[in-house]
Amino acid sequence: MVTVCGLVGYALGRILVGSNVVPYLMWSIVLDVSRSNRKDHRNGIKKPKKHRFMSMKGVDQKFLRNLRFAKKHNKRNHHHQQQKQQQQEQQQSEA
Repeated sequence: MVTVCGLVGYALGRILVGSNVVPYLMWSIVLDVSRSNRKDHRNGIKKPKKHRFMSMKGVDQKFLRNLRFAKKHNKRNHHHQQQKQQQQEQQQSEA
């Protein structure tokens, strides 16, 4: 810790900083803030993880039920679109 007049900083109740007398707790916070940038970079600053799907916990049940049906029918419509495209390609190749 910090030594002031030969005494260790954490042994003092108050510490003289410049011309101000500061309580030890505040002094330890000041020390910690000045080191926080180094501490943050020790393990690297990482981006927050992006989840693929949002959690549906706590969402309205009526909405979830409608969402399930919408997803189901989107798949069906996609299948019909593919069939139509194949039929159109066959008709164009025959003509």
